[in-house]
Formats: sequence, structure tokens, C-alpha cells
Amino acid sequence: MKTNCGVLYFAGYRLLAIIIWTVLGLQCCGYVSSNENDGDKLVEAGQKVFDIIEFGAVGRCPTDDSDAIQKAIDLASKSKGVVFIPAGHFCIGKTINMRSHVTIRGTGDCSTIHALGDFDCIRHEGDDKSKIVDTIIRKVHITGAGVPSAPGLLSSLIAMRGHVENAIIEECLLTNSSYDAWFALKDCANIQVINNRVIGTRDDGLNPGGSSEGKGARDVLVKGNIIQNVANDGIHVSINSHNVRVVDNTISNCKNGIGFYKSSDSIIENNKISNCNNGIRIIKDIVSRVLIRNNIIQNSLAEGIALSSKSSCILMYSNEISQSSGLFSILDTGNNLAIANIVEKPIEIPHGAKQDTLSSRRVADFLRTCEDGAFPFAMKEIRKILNQ
Repeated sequence: MKTNCGVLYFAGYRLLAIIIWTVLGLQCCGYVSSNENDGDKLVEAGQKVFDIIEFGAVGRCPTDDSDAIQKAIDLASKSKGVVFIPAGHFCIGKTINMRSHVTIRGTGDCSTIHALGDFDCIRHEGDDKSKIVDTIIRKVHITGAGVPSAPGLLSSLIAMRGHVENAIIEECLLTNSSYDAWFALKDCANIQVINNRVIGTRDDGLNPGGSSEGKGARDVLVKGNIIQNVANDGIHVSINSHNVRVVDNTISNCKNGIGFYKSSDSIIENNKISNCNNGIRIIKDIVSRVLIRNNIIQNSLAEGIALSSKSSCILMYSNEISQSSGLFSILDTGNNLAIANIVEKPIEIPHGAKQDTLSSRRVADFLRTCEDGAFPFAMKEIRKILNQ
């Protein structure tokens, strides 16, 4: 009898311990139920919540919860609702397709969506007649399988493959991607990627990319993100992208901190970049009308800022570059200006000066090569600086 009481006592104590650990653990993860508020609005007034548990998700890998999540998204799109991802480890065996007018909202790092293979985790893809519009992904941990993506597949955690407008990705943790953590391709506009953490991708971290077929990404804000341990560029702006602002990001241990390729009309400012091959690199082909301002770049294995010979109308202003291992703090082989930068090593520019001065002739020569273009917001800032 004593033994039975002891067993019952131990079992009850163990059950109580599990309950306490679970509650405390969920609270530490920032857990809220779909009916609670964590001091940060889960829903706006009148929005309906679609908890994926109610659609059959169980949150126990390797059980595939992709159908449950997709059902919740499809239904939420009809009422501009919120798809709620509670604390749990929700594995998916196929791509989740985002719909217009949907918010995906988790509780923080413990609301995990885990891809079990080489495919996009969450894909936005519209067409010329029907765009994906007004979407939000917030406070969710999305992680990939981490295997190399097959050639041509380019599997990413959040993929905007075309025709997307008015999208926000905010306060997410993005880890272990087979390709990029996030990218935007053809005709994607008005995108905000803010206050996320990116850790470990096999290609780029955040990629407001573009398309060789026509319109790239435009009107994109990449702000306040922390990016670490990325195989290629921490932030990669590419092919026909315009009006991209890369601001207040912290980037470390990447091949390049920020890379530009065949894109124009953008601003890179107030970023902290360390322990990368190049801090900021303008990669091949034509890049123009870019302001690089007030960035702190440390411990580059090569140059702090490296510009290609085809780059033009790029103003590097008031950047601080230290402890770079390359020959130059700034290596510029194009027609650009470097003014008021704080550097430890020389600046190499074609016309031989260590750092440009604001002589009227030099400014005129520089501006002669600059056109305002279809997206003049970067040029407006450049002209302000040169006229002050």
C-alpha cells in the first residue's frame, strides 16, 4: 500500500512538474493563445483568428501539418483574417502558398514552421491578372531542411516569386535555409522586411532581387535585421531592383555584408557590418545612383567597400571603415565619389586622389554622369549632400 501511494505520489509530482515546466517554457517563448494578448496586438478590431490547431495541426514532427496550415490560410483570405501559429514545432512536407489579405502570426521563436525537404516554406506567387496583396508574416520561426537546393529550384524560407504588393515580414527568426532566407523577384513592390533575425543560409540572407525579364523588386525597405553566418551576401540587391533602402541592419560572418548586382536607385545607410570578405560590394555590370552613407564596416578580409568598373554615380559619404585586411578601405574602379569617410587605409579611385573634395569641377563632372532616372529618391539625397 505504501508502495502504491509512493508510486501515485511520484506520478502526481512528475505530472505537476511537467505542467509547470510547460507553462513556464511557453511563457519564456512568448506564448499566447489565439484569444490572449501579449501586449502587442494579435489582431486588429474585427479581424477573425484562424488557429491552425483547429484545422488539424498537431505540432509534433515529423507529422506533416502543411494541409492544416494551408486550410487555415485559404479560409483566412476570404475574411482578411489572422492565421495563428501557437507555440509548437509544426513540420511541413510541401510548400505553403500565401494568399492575399492574410496575416500569419506566431508567438515568437517557439512558433516554428519546419520544412522537411528542398522546397519553399512559404511562397507568394501571383500573376499579371491576380497579384498577391496585403500580406503579413510576423513573429514566426521558419527553418529549412538545410540541404543544398537543387539547381534551378532555389528553395527559400519565404519566397516572393512574382507579382506581390504590400507585404510585411517582421520580427521573424529565419534559419537553416537551403537557399535564401527571403527573396523577392519579378514585379514585387512595397515590401517591408524589418526587425528579423537570419542565421545560416546556403546562399544570401535577405534578397530584394529582381528579374531579367522586366520589372524587379521596387519600393523595398530592409531595416533593423540581424544577419549572421550566411554563405554569400547578407543582403543582396539584384537585377532591375529600384528604390531599395537598406537601413540599420547588423550583418556579420558573411561572404559580403551587402552586395549589389545590376540594380540602381537605392540607399545603404546606418548599417553595421563586420567579419565579412567585403563590407559592401558592387558586383559586376551596371549599378548606378546609389548612396552609401553612415555605415560602420569592421574587420573585412578584403576591402571595406569595393565598386566594379561599370558602377557610376555612387556617393560614399561619412562611412567608418576600420581593420580591413585588404590594401584599401575603399576600392573604386568606376566613376564615383568618396567624401568625408573615416578610414584606416587608403582609398583607391581612378583619378588618383586619396579622397574626393567638394570642388565645383569635381562635383560637376560627377553629376554629369548621373541621371535622375525613373526612381529619383536616391539622387535627391545625393544632390542634398553635394549642395550643402
